[in-house]
Amino acid sequence: MRHATEHSISAFTAPLRRELAVGFIAIAVLLTVGRFLFLEGSTWNMLGLLATALLFAMCGHRSGAAKALDVPAKAWFTGFAIVAVVWSIALGLLAVGATWLNWRTKPEYARSDAFFVTADPGTPFIVPQDQSQMGGGGGAVSWSLTILVLVTCFLAACAIGAALGAIAAHWGVVTAIVTAAVAFGIALAAAFSIFEAGYRIEAPYPGVFVFGLPAVAVAAIILWFTADRLEP
Repeated sequence: MRHATEHSISAFTAPLRRELAVGFIAIAVLLTVGRFLFLEGSTWNMLGLLATALLFAMCGHRSGAAKALDVPAKAWFTGFAIVAVVWSIALGLLAVGATWLNWRTKPEYARSDAFFVTADPGTPFIVPQDQSQMGGGGGAVSWSLTILVLVTCFLAACAIGAALGAIAAHWGVVTAIVTAAVAFGIALAAAFSIFEAGYRIEAPYPGVFVFGLPAVAVAAIILWFTADRLEP
C-alpha cells in the first residue's frame, strides 16, 4: 500500500517536482508573511489560490509525460488526489494560522479578510459581520469553518487548474479558456437563479461549499477522462 502510494505521488510530481516544491514554499511564505507586510489577507489568499491553480495546470498539461513512461492514468490521478489534498490542508492551515495571529495582534484586520467565518450560534448560517462584531475574537466553530473554507478553496484551485491544464494539452489553450469561461458563466447563472428563487447564500459560508465542492467534483471528473486520453 505504501509503495503504491509513493509510486502514485511520484507519477504525478515527476515532470515538475522542483517547480512544485519551490512553488509550495513560495506560496507558504507569502501566505504567512505577506499579510503582515502589505496588502490584505484576502489578497494574499487569492494570490495563493491563483498560484496553486497555475502550478497544477502545469502538472495537468504535463500528464502526457507520465503516459510516456507507461504510468497508468489511475496511478497518475491517484497521485494528483493525494498531492492536492495534502497541499490544500497544509496551505489552508498556514493561512488560517497567519489569520489568527494577525487578528490577535490587530483586531481591525478581520474587517478586510473575506475568507474569515464568524459564527453566530443563534442563526443557522454563518453571516459576515462588521468590524465591531468581529473584534472580540472567533470561537472554535468560527475557526474550524474558516479552515474548511480555505482548504476547500485550495482543493478547488488544484482540481480546476489541473483539469484546465489537461484540456489545454489535449485540445489546445483556446479550448481551455473557453471551458473556463463557460464554467464561470454556468456558476454565475446558478447563483443568479438561486437568488431569484428567494434564497440567500452567504459568503464565505456556506457559499464556498455550495459552489466549491461541486466544482471540485466536476473538475476531477474532467481531469480523469482528459488525462486518460492524452497521448505521450
